[in-house]
Amino acid sequence: MSRIWIHLDEDCHAHALAKALQQHGIDSKTTNELGLGGVNDDRLLEAAHQAGRVLVTNNICDFELLFKRR
Repeated sequence: MSRIWIHLDEDCHAHALAKALQQHGIDSKTTNELGLGGVNDDRLLEAAHQAGRVLVTNNICDFELLFKRR
């Protein structure tokens, strides 16, 4: 069983990456698989936090601002 839970944002080739991680026993879900497609970045970050998942994204500019606000 995986001790790492990953949430893959839409901007990081999420489906291919999720499949590769799952083949190595890592619990990884895409934004769409989690029913969060199209929601704002703040909501994605909050959902990942509440689910105990690490959020992986290529959107560093927006998420850097979110982290600074917290």
